[in-house]
Amino acid sequence: MKQKISAGAMLILFASLLGCSAAPDRIVYKEHAGYNYCHMKVETSPDPGNPMRREVIDFYGSCDESPSSIVARH
Repeated sequence: MKQKISAGAMLILFASLLGCSAAPDRIVYKEHAGYNYCHMKVETSPDPGNPMRREVIDFYGSCDESPSSIVARH
């Protein structure tokens, strides 16, 4: 019985860690400056070799930009 509980707990822990490291690019900060102009900070998705390291990109431009297009241009 104890083996099943510990195996279940390990499975939940592993799934939660995997979910955290597999997150896509996301906007951390967004400030509108008027006339469809924004300042955004975009956190990149992790490097497969080092999943705990992420980069934050400062972006100044159109508010219509998606996080993935900002990262692709960087």
